Amino acid sequence: MKSLYVGQKQALIFPVLCDGYVKIDYSDQVANSPIGIFGYDDSFTIQTIITPYDLNGNGYKLASTNNPAGVSGIVDSVKTFPNVQDYNTTEAHYQNHLYSADSVRVGSRMIIFQGGENTLALVNATTTTHNQPAEYKISFSVDVNGSDSLTSDFIIIPKLNSTGHNASANVYDGANNEVKYVVTVTPNSHSSGTNTFTTAGTENNEFFIGQELFTRSGQTFTSIGTITNVTSSAVTMSGTVTPSISGVALYTHNYREAPYVLTSCHIAASFDAELGTMKIYYDGKEIATKTHSSFSALPYTFAFPEEDMHIGQWPLIGHTTQFFGEIHEFAILKGVKKQYDSIYTLAPRFDDILVYYRFEEVDL
Repeated sequence: MKSLYVGQKQALIFPVLCDGYVKIDYSDQVANSPIGIFGYDDSFTIQTIITPYDLNGNGYKLASTNNPAGVSGIVDSVKTFPNVQDYNTTEAHYQNHLYSADSVRVGSRMIIFQGGENTLALVNATTTTHNQPAEYKISFSVDVNGSDSLTSDFIIIPKLNSTGHNASANVYDGANNEVKYVVTVTPNSHSSGTNTFTTAGTENNEFFIGQELFTRSGQTFTSIGTITNVTSSAVTMSGTVTPSISGVALYTHNYREAPYVLTSCHIAASFDAELGTMKIYYDGKEIATKTHSSFSALPYTFAFPEEDMHIGQWPLIGHTTQFFGEIHEFAILKGVKKQYDSIYTLAPRFDDILVYYRFEEVDL
């Protein structure tokens, strides 16, 4: 008879601002002879089920009263970074920026697995943290006579909020009924062919650097560029704006949120040692492939190193490579796996296992 249990799922959790990892200890091998992953030199597949957290945080740089999350951003969640909001606040006075400044968060690589130069990671490829939760690509590196990397397109992305800043001015996108744009402050002074405008208010209370602005005609929105500088008395755009936008309502992107912090995803990456093929899979579907750049070079050599390996960080580099999120299961298997029967559990064949960690259990 089979029993069915219902409970709260668990995981190995790396909260924001942490500094930690799991070490796959080489000294645990038996009789000084490499076993399992250590020294393995054939085709392999990495599989994991994770829930990534938001590395960027809810970043704005407006007056504190105008920011969605006050001066310090969100400070009561382990799933999203705090982010100093107020433009006239010294960021260096805050722990989250001492740990990881905005300039470090954008472009950061969150290491899921590291064994020598062989890695699986999430890359935050955003250029700003302002109204921009982290957007992740998957990166897979293999060391064959030198390291080569395969990187997917954006695959783990934020979504627009379902409501806007100003409910009476919401603009719904017809395709998915999301509030895609929201109205902002209307300029009262701008000359056609120039890149600077003013409003009746205090500009840096309403606008921030990097913000994209749009004009509207019916349901057509036209970008007029992004803000490159803003002071208390003027906004400077990335290019000249024609015709004049004096008295014209301007729109901007709605609030973005990161629903991926609430759900798991299945990530896999494989390397075919015979063909040199590297592949990345997301939720069971192939999303990127290439042939390793060193595959044609002879002699062709590949092997996992006979040294400690790590889950959650590359310790030699430090916490700038820290993975933030939940790891439910993790496995490295012999051979190339092309089909995934389930994206909710790994269930690897015993004979194929090189490394397997099941961090997820239930409260019975």
